[in-house]
Amino acid sequence: EPEPAGDAPHDAGRVATTGGHRDRAALRLGLCLAVVSAFSFGVSGPFAKALLDLGWTPASAVLARLSGAAIVLFVIVAATERGAWRMIRGDLASIVLCGVLAIAGVQVCYFSAVQYMPVSVALLLEYLAPVLVVAWVWLVRRRPPSAKALVGGTIALVGLGLVVDVFSGAEPAWAGLLWGLGSAVCQACYFLVADRADNRSSPVVFAAASMVVGAATVGLLGTVGVLSLAFPIGATASIAGVGVHWLFPVLTLVLVSGVSAYLTGFMAISRLGATRGSLIALSEVVFAALAAWLLLFQAPTPWQIVGGVLILVGITLSRDPGRDDAEPAP
Repeated sequence: EPEPAGDAPHDAGRVATTGGHRDRAALRLGLCLAVVSAFSFGVSGPFAKALLDLGWTPASAVLARLSGAAIVLFVIVAATERGAWRMIRGDLASIVLCGVLAIAGVQVCYFSAVQYMPVSVALLLEYLAPVLVVAWVWLVRRRPPSAKALVGGTIALVGLGLVVDVFSGAEPAWAGLLWGLGSAVCQACYFLVADRADNRSSPVVFAAASMVVGAATVGLLGTVGVLSLAFPIGATASIAGVGVHWLFPVLTLVLVSGVSAYLTGFMAISRLGATRGSLIALSEVVFAALAAWLLLFQAPTPWQIVGGVLILVGITLSRDPGRDDAEPAP
């Protein structure tokens, strides 16, 4: 015998409650994915540094990371996704810009910066990107930022001065500073592009296709001589003072800082939105600092810690509140 129909208000309330539970579950999953992504990105510095100490160039470490991750992700796409080529064709412009700027450009600049300065300092420079976005929107789009964003940008710039140690009178590592700011510019370009993107691809398809574009970009620049490529193999790498096979840091970069980092990152942003997702991504700085301390014995100075805190506070204040946090971004 069929159940009698419940009264409409009760049924509507039950549906709303179920929907609320589903939304909260999706939010919790998104938060977990964002933290996993931040951790995966954060540990890349020490393993890249181990390869650089063996004679690998920054572009070589990036190319190995992107190529390996692209292969693994496309195996996943082939096994789980239907209509992948249709998605890629529909989102081709966003995928190309993401691959060239957010993947290839950011990583080449970041890995180049860690040749000259501690990992945590290089990453803090990269995360000045939101401040650059505020400046671009103000100067180019003629949309003045809020007072809170201006205060945040000022605080972040003061923190930057402490991080690069300009107040001590010591000579800054100019090469590392320029590479670090280059990574911030590339990431800022990505935020501006993502702000206009209307992507329909699933996170795994978008990540795989963008990874291929990023690897092809680095490979092409290396082939024509713009970037230097060198892959000395057979030597023993050093992680936390322990000798390991050179494949260990390579596989860690591919599987952890490549596949896991980008896949969970795209999945998190699709659930959280760009604004909230990027704020949680700031925890990457903490993970990077801990990884550099434990694996490379790079402890920041007390003033650099203060500067890092100021940068994080300034970035948080500088986030554009006008962006709908529920709107998905690539």
